[in-house]
Amino acid sequence: MAGFHLDSANTLLQENKLMIKLALVQFTPCPDSSIALEHNLHTHLAAMQKAQSLGVSLLVFPELSLTGYELAEAACLALSPPHPMLSHLQAQVDDLGVSVVVGAPWYATENMNDRPQIASILLRPHLAPQVYAKMHLNAGEQAYISAGKKIICCLPTKACA
Repeated sequence: MAGFHLDSANTLLQENKLMIKLALVQFTPCPDSSIALEHNLHTHLAAMQKAQSLGVSLLVFPELSLTGYELAEAACLALSPPHPMLSHLQAQVDDLGVSVVVGAPWYATENMNDRPQIASILLRPHLAPQVYAKMHLNAGEQAYISAGKKIICCLPTKACA
């Protein structure tokens, strides 16, 4: 399993007097598309457990953290609702009480026949996931990735019911 590093900072929101401890994860995702999702999932789960032990409220992973930045493989590795990996991550989020932002190539329901999008997926304890699809692509991404058009709120989960 790849090692990871957590950088954290405390933030005080003045309106609510709510303390949030934010941590950013740095790691090198597995680039082997045959094992990337499973390997990177284990790294995410380990980082989430470490974050919970440090009192982190929000853990943020890098762009395409679940698959690695393998654009040529994005269509093969893309997640779509519902995906078992999202259910697994959501269960861990619910159990630990730590919100996370993870990155993956993403097929939204309305663009299943197009190229995937680069998504940041927000998972919060006992709430519906939210997805942001990258709208401004970098040079070279257009060949493999579609630009996002909107934030996709409420994915189909038990929390939406």
